[in-house]
Amino acid sequence: MTLPSVQPPTRRASHPSLRVLLFPSGVLPGPFIAISVFSEVPKVGEPSHDQHPSTAAKGRTMIPRLFRAIDSKDLKTFASFLSPECVSRFGNGPAVEGVNNIEQYVRGFFDSIRSLSHELVEVWEVTGGIVCHGRVSYTRHNGTVLTIPFAKIFSMKNNAIAEYLIFADTSTLYG
Repeated sequence: MTLPSVQPPTRRASHPSLRVLLFPSGVLPGPFIAISVFSEVPKVGEPSHDQHPSTAAKGRTMIPRLFRAIDSKDLKTFASFLSPECVSRFGNGPAVEGVNNIEQYVRGFFDSIRSLSHELVEVWEVTGGIVCHGRVSYTRHNGTVLTIPFAKIFSMKNNAIAEYLIFADTSTLYG
């Protein structure tokens, strides 16, 4: 498939290392209306110009531990990564505010599937946050598996996740 050549308007996202490209309706196939573009984002282990080398390892160690908690459906450990006032959003769903509400939301999601497993491909530490992507496999209660790519953006505050954004097309998970 060839995408049309378009010069979309660009606006700064809430994170200084991200730009959001907005496309006019109908330019991209499917439900996509925005693409995040990372500018000068170092991989974990490669400190940015304003980052001390010891902070670069934080994402490399924290994200796999977070995913182990999620993949084992360990809500207590999962919630321990979140700040009390954390805000989470899955795709274009509503924002969920507060660690207790997020824990309840995630419990409902965990109950809707048999299991899940993340394969982390890359993690980037950026000023004030962590970005990662990979593949996630969801096992439905009937035993069938859906494997899809994902991207997650974490805004960090005081070594805890203050904003947790999840991007994955789960539209066929329950269908």
